[in-house]
Amino acid sequence: MSSSAPPRELADGKLRIDEPADGVVRLTISNPAKRNALDHPILDAISATLGELSATSSPARCVMVTGAHGMFSAGYDIGEIPDDEFEERAERLVAHPFTQAIDALEAFPYPTLAALPGHTIGGGLELALSCDLRVAQDGIKLGMPPAKLGLVYSHGAAPFHRRDRSGAHARAVPAGQLRRRGDGAVVGAGEPRGRHGGVGGRGAGAGGRAGK
Repeated sequence: MSSSAPPRELADGKLRIDEPADGVVRLTISNPAKRNALDHPILDAISATLGELSATSSPARCVMVTGAHGMFSAGYDIGEIPDDEFEERAERLVAHPFTQAIDALEAFPYPTLAALPGHTIGGGLELALSCDLRVAQDGIKLGMPPAKLGLVYSHGAAPFHRRDRSGAHARAVPAGQLRRRGDGAVVGAGEPRGRHGGVGGRGAGAGGRAGK
């Protein structure tokens, strides 16, 4: 796919794929009727696309995950699950397609970025935490409300202050405070010039593989 090619649509149009710059592939969640809630088709499409982009023949060197309509994602799409089937079907949703999408993000061999234009809740936040970097619009809300639904997130992305594999703590940095360091890494204002250069997660120099 080239930056001039029209976007592809998967999951009945709920996941759009385009290339805003050479080597950068953008996955845009677009499910406005449900505030970009993540359902099976969206999650399966994310996993399949990342698998394709991970191939050695792929020109992709960065993946951006974002949301349309002024929001990132309201989390899992559980609104239509009947009460008497909720426990079983919600467990299946978390166990297979969501964990598979998380694993595909973490296995991608180049940097991944979550661009958060609006509220990022529950499973949407976990998806964002699974990316190497996160850039958020000022004033958005982040939330992880599984306890109210009787769900427990067991995946490693769940802690807000997760440690990356370099041992550095992830942290949030407002977009206005970002700057590019001499080695190509994007860091926050005042960030040390040491070898761990990524904002909010594992860093990689421009053109290099992420330290995953």
